[in-house]
Amino acid sequence: MTAAGELVGRTVELARLRAFASSTTSGYRLLVIAGDAGIGKTRLVDELAARAASARRILRGRADEHEPAPLGLWHGPIEQLGLPRPGSDGATPTSELRWDVVDGLGGELRAAGAALLVVDDLHWADQPSVRA
Repeated sequence: MTAAGELVGRTVELARLRAFASSTTSGYRLLVIAGDAGIGKTRLVDELAARAASARRILRGRADEHEPAPLGLWHGPIEQLGLPRPGSDGATPTSELRWDVVDGLGGELRAAGAALLVVDDLHWADQPSVRA
C-alpha cells in the first residue's frame, strides 16, 4: 500500500527530472514535458518541485484557459519575486511590456541564485506570454 498522495509508477521519469534539475550547468536550460491531457505531467512536475524546494527557489507560472490575461502566464512568478504585475500602474499590459517582464524576471532570477521556473499549461497562454 502507498501513502496518500505518493507518486507511483514514475520512478524513471522522476529520476530524469531530478538529474536535470540538479545539474550544475550554469545559465538557463529548458526542459519541455509534453503529452496528452490527463497523463500526470503536472503531478510529476509538482513532485519535482516539492523535492527541489530545499535547494532551489521554486517559481510557478500557469496559464488559464478560462481567464487568459495579458502576460498572465507570468503573473505567478512576478508576484513570487515581489515585482509589480504588468498593468498594475493602470497601463494596459500589452506585448510591448513583455520585454520589461522578461528583463525583470531575468534579473530577479539571477539575484535569487538557484531557481527552478515551472510553467504549466503553456498551450492556454496568450501570445505575449509565449513570446516572453
